[in-house]
Amino acid sequence: MTTSRNVTIWDLLTMSLWSAFFAVGLVPEYVFHGLRALAHVSSYAAFVNSSAIITFALSAYVAFFVARQCRANGMRSADIQAKAIHVALLSILAFLEIPGRSPIFGTQTLLGLMLQSSLQVDQTLKVILWTVGCTKLAAWLYLYTLMLRFHVFGVRDVFTRMPTFFLQLHHEPQARRENPKDSKTSPPANEESL
Repeated sequence: MTTSRNVTIWDLLTMSLWSAFFAVGLVPEYVFHGLRALAHVSSYAAFVNSSAIITFALSAYVAFFVARQCRANGMRSADIQAKAIHVALLSILAFLEIPGRSPIFGTQTLLGLMLQSSLQVDQTLKVILWTVGCTKLAAWLYLYTLMLRFHVFGVRDVFTRMPTFFLQLHHEPQARRENPKDSKTSPPANEESL
């Protein structure tokens, strides 16, 4: 059963904000260096010298958002934690910064190295770059699609129906359905008559 509701202007505005977050998460190293240059902070005076802070902050926020939505849909606490950890790991992968150093290209991001891999001679490096890059893009696209389904299409239980890669062993046993032919009515035991 799909729980949906009408999409409002606030949902569309929220999705545009999520789109900005996901764009930042796609290339966190460019955003980090751009913000540091905009603020005129040198690497010597910077409090944080890594764009990993953007990756982990976005991942924590996305996991918190998913946990809140699962709680609002009435999930059990153990299932909420499993969904939040699942999304946190996926978002770390999706927002991961993988800078590369190349003697030819200097400091590049993963996307830059992927696009310029035709100039690389080593086939193993090309395969690794494209495998890691495609995995990162697939995780990013999966999470972005979940947000689109939630905000734009109004599917409010998209996070509760999302499969996780954790085994869910602690489910309550389902009630057995009795076959009407097999059920026999018996009089209540020890009835006292007044």
